[in-house]
Amino acid sequence: MSISLLRLAFKNILRSKIRTGFTLLALATGVAGMSIASGFIEDIYNQFREDIIRSQYGHFQIFKKGFNELGRQRPFEYLMSPDPTLFKSISQLSEVKILAKRLVFSGLLSNGEADYPIYGEGIEPDKELKISEILNILSGRNLTSKDKYKAIVGEGVAVAMNLKVGEYISMFVNSPEGAMNLLDFEVVGVFSSASKIYDNRGVRLPLSAAQKLLNTKQIHSFVGLLTHTQDTLKVTQQINQNILPSDLEIQPWEMLASFYRKTVLLFDRQYGILQGALLLMIFLVVNSTIAAGINERVKEIATMRAIGDSTNKVFKMLLIESICFSLLGSLLGIIMTFLLTYLINQNGINMPPPPNSSSGFISRIRLDNVMMIKAVLLISLSTVGATILPALKVIKINISEGLR
Repeated sequence: MSISLLRLAFKNILRSKIRTGFTLLALATGVAGMSIASGFIEDIYNQFREDIIRSQYGHFQIFKKGFNELGRQRPFEYLMSPDPTLFKSISQLSEVKILAKRLVFSGLLSNGEADYPIYGEGIEPDKELKISEILNILSGRNLTSKDKYKAIVGEGVAVAMNLKVGEYISMFVNSPEGAMNLLDFEVVGVFSSASKIYDNRGVRLPLSAAQKLLNTKQIHSFVGLLTHTQDTLKVTQQINQNILPSDLEIQPWEMLASFYRKTVLLFDRQYGILQGALLLMIFLVVNSTIAAGINERVKEIATMRAIGDSTNKVFKMLLIESICFSLLGSLLGIIMTFLLTYLINQNGINMPPPPNSSSGFISRIRLDNVMMIKAVLLISLSTVGATILPALKVIKINISEGLR
């Protein structure tokens, strides 16, 4: 790219200030729109992901093979002993922050007036306070290590049974031997999580009480919390390859939370449509403005060719102009992106509950440098692409026709 062509390109850009301003505004809006939209969606993903991890699933779970598919129907076939050697080996990994035991069961909850089917979990309260730190206690309190025959119930369970904190409930479950067991518990709290389905059936007990209720010393799973979510894949692969016995399997949170994957797929499709529509709009706007500018310069271009400039040089000059347009528009778009992001993040955006959730949240823009670069490249390619056809058309005009 010669300095003379670059200087000439800038002069041509500044020739029509109104058209140039309109084109740059369109390019800047495209860059800012794509960057802010991707940042908005990324923040939704991040909040939804952390809510799921830190209210129910943890970063990974370890259980007997097949438990995730059939364990809810045949829970006693997938009980396992809490192997202390395995527990220690996993806990010692530097990325693992907490490892806790869980025992799950299904049964009937009764308050003396009605029965209600529930999905129960026996948990280690002190560890679950950190694993499920986003679990929202709506009334009462969470379980502690001092609790024995206490329980917290999901919001849906409390509404369906008209339960209040301090009331007593009875739980009926089948033991592994087939006998019907019954224990009474005091409701000390009502919770909501990231999953409305779980809140409608969920009940949590101390692990020791759940084991007594089911008449077993075994558990169903280990639940792990990591220091950083981005280490999930690395840690699960390491545990699976080097530590886990053949009869057990490890599943990351994303495989357990199927509704999260469906939500991400939905948002990705919507953003893809938005991105395509925005690129098409930019292409059409830039194509029309650049084509109009080029068509107004037919005599000038014919004169350049008449005095000896090659069609290649003329085409290169027009292409450099479009590159300058894209660079200036992208720079303006980046400035606009940071300014709008700052203004939006001052108060955030009130969002309705996501799929399978019962509570809304405040969303902000989480800018990603990679996505901003991608936005700049896509807008730049659209700008250059919009220039090629008008430029090829004008340089093919006969010189004498162009001068007339």
